[in-house]
Amino acid sequence: MTRHSDWEQRLGRYFKANLRQPFLWGHNDCALFVCNAILEMTGVDLAADARGKYDSKETADLFLAASTADWHGSPSFGGLAEYADKIAAQHGLEEVSLSLARRGDIVLWDVPGVGPALGIVSLDGIYAWFAGPNGITKNKVRKCDTAWRVG
Repeated sequence: MTRHSDWEQRLGRYFKANLRQPFLWGHNDCALFVCNAILEMTGVDLAADARGKYDSKETADLFLAASTADWHGSPSFGGLAEYADKIAAQHGLEEVSLSLARRGDIVLWDVPGVGPALGIVSLDGIYAWFAGPNGITKNKVRKCDTAWRVG
């Protein structure tokens, strides 16, 4: 996966247009917020198989369970973290140390009391943005749990 030559401007415009958008399952949840940013930066739609498949937490959980069944040869069902691993592997996104995460990379944060959420590293490289039920929030990248390199 390769970033467009003007990916920084594209990501900046994406953030400006979307940081005030309300959370909505299947449209502007954490996964689609990140995948739409990646689509903007690279032209690759990491969420192509997920779009239109869920519209609530319950249907999202069912989609994730079905999509991760038998991932890594295990019959157990997974959630967002397992799905992110699967999509990253399918698209050649390397898992990197949080200290090596850079602007526009994907991060996973296990939000206390909420569960895992996907985010995108901001243009300052210090914070990552996350779409959640309380709107768009940020967390320091170093406080996240996992990072994948985009391009």
